[in-house]
Amino acid sequence: MENGAMAFPTTEKITDQQRIENATQYKNEGNKMHKEGNWRQAIGKYHRALLQVKGIGQSKSDILSHLSGEPNDGNDIPEEMKLQIRKIQLDCYNNLAASLMKQESSNYDKINEYCDKVLEIEPFNEKALYRKATALNALRRFEETVNLIETFGKDIPALRKPFASAREGQKSQENVLKKNLQGMYDSKK
Repeated sequence: MENGAMAFPTTEKITDQQRIENATQYKNEGNKMHKEGNWRQAIGKYHRALLQVKGIGQSKSDILSHLSGEPNDGNDIPEEMKLQIRKIQLDCYNNLAASLMKQESSNYDKINEYCDKVLEIEPFNEKALYRKATALNALRRFEETVNLIETFGKDIPALRKPFASAREGQKSQENVLKKNLQGMYDSKK
């Protein structure tokens, strides 16, 4: 850029393989930021990686068919590329949840959402199950935590602590409810 001229985005079409490569690079940069403790920057990199794979297989004809109401089922994407996309999505959503958990004021609803996306791809992913259970406990949704672990993670050692916390939380909530109900009935006498 000579003489202070601004660079404008190129209009050349990015190939799907280039999108995979860009997504992988963003993911790797996010991993580096995460390891350095730069959670916000890591989150930004993971989002950029996901945006790259989101555009894969979307040609002009796909956009026109979408506008006309015809769905694109992704069958024109080679199987090997689908596996690469799945891996990038799995890693990025898992790492987004991990980075959010490391922040001072964690957004547990978002962590839960990202873990759900991982679990849609891989239902028994231990990291996602652990992070989801931890997030649900922080949201005081203990019954959901217990159901999640009983359904998917009974035999996963890392889930013992969130399971015990959820059980304690359930008991505490039950005791508060009993106390409130008892107080309500005692005041009517």
